[in-house]
Amino acid sequence: MKHRDGESEDLRNHPRYRVDIRLKVITGIADGSRAVFGRGSDISEGGMRVFVPADLAVGGEVTLELTLPYTDRKLIIRGVLRNRLGFSYGVEYSSTTTLLERQSIARACKALSLVQ
Repeated sequence: MKHRDGESEDLRNHPRYRVDIRLKVITGIADGSRAVFGRGSDISEGGMRVFVPADLAVGGEVTLELTLPYTDRKLIIRGVLRNRLGFSYGVEYSSTTTLLERQSIARACKALSLVQ
């Protein structure tokens, strides 16, 4: 199956699950940060598809602030913009994402897998 960003599903390391969550994207961390609000549209244990009405550079680092489905704990996740289609961006979680954050993401993905 092909996704809107042209990637084949069988090339993915993790299954993706549909979500609709509000999030804050913080960019320009090294040279004066800027915050933009957006929406997360799908999530996996390795990354997330986000819609952000801003011109962001692929390869740039971002910080995502969000609350996942089935939890009330706010997460702060660092990532890298890996691809772009319009204002839709693929974010890969960076290695600085903590074990606790990764466990929260894994629990949310497991819960989503049961209802989708």
